[in-house]
Amino acid sequence: MKDTALASLNRQQAGRFAEYVARMEFTRQGWTVYIPDVDDSGVDLLVHRPDRDYVRVQVKSLRKDGYVFMRKRYFELVPTWLCV
Repeated sequence: MKDTALASLNRQQAGRFAEYVARMEFTRQGWTVYIPDVDDSGVDLLVHRPDRDYVRVQVKSLRKDGYVFMRKRYFELVPTWLCV
């Protein structure tokens, strides 16, 4: 996909696209991926491998150069949370 095609997506479309990419990559690396029915707690994916604990995943996307800002009070820094 060309960079210009990704830049033309709105925020919701870009976020959904990033979630699909994350799901495919976790699956490719041998993780089992679970998708919540609702997004009311900030968990986009729940991933698991037999040799690891379950990990809650929050997916963030950027359409241009920049960074993702997340407040600590909304995203606790623990080993079972992952931001991708």
